[in-house]
Amino acid sequence: MKTTLSRRKLLIGSGGGLLGLVSASAPSLGQSAAKGLLIDRSGAKWGDRPMFLRPYHPPYIVAYYGRREGLESAKWSPLISRVINEPGLRVRIVEAFDDACAGCPKLEADPMGSVWGVGHSCSSAKDPAMVAMVTRTNKRILGELGLFFGDEMKLRDLVPLLRKNVPVLYDGIGGPGPENQEAYEKGLRDLAEKYGI
Repeated sequence: MKTTLSRRKLLIGSGGGLLGLVSASAPSLGQSAAKGLLIDRSGAKWGDRPMFLRPYHPPYIVAYYGRREGLESAKWSPLISRVINEPGLRVRIVEAFDDACAGCPKLEADPMGSVWGVGHSCSSAKDPAMVAMVTRTNKRILGELGLFFGDEMKLRDLVPLLRKNVPVLYDGIGGPGPENQEAYEKGLRDLAEKYGI
């Protein structure tokens, strides 16, 4: 039976488990240039573990892939590196904190957790208007893509769904604006070329 590495086992195995949940002033195992981040993924060994993404994050992955040249982001670079280096990359749609959240400088340890999950919080979880917007956006994009929480698919199969059903970014998935839309469209084209679709 093939098993999927859980988030907890991945973080513990890469030194980012409970020991990695430290403040910026205390070094964690495997501390790197990602100083100040709650979870340091610089030495993570992803193996064949899918990329965990909240429903509204795949369009961000596509847009950041479209602007990948020179991208230096503690939050997005590790994920874009996976897109570049893993031709069979799978994405699992999750409700709680995801792989993008793990690299966000706003993520903070919180023993009480938050609306986004246990053990962590962030500024968005503390803003009721933001929580409502993210909830609406998740519901909308799940409907547009015909997906549910827990679904897992190859990124190569997700790209055509995004291209067909979410051709234009909107608030909550990259926002309106020509620069973001151009990067998103370039990402869709580049990924379609990469995957031969």
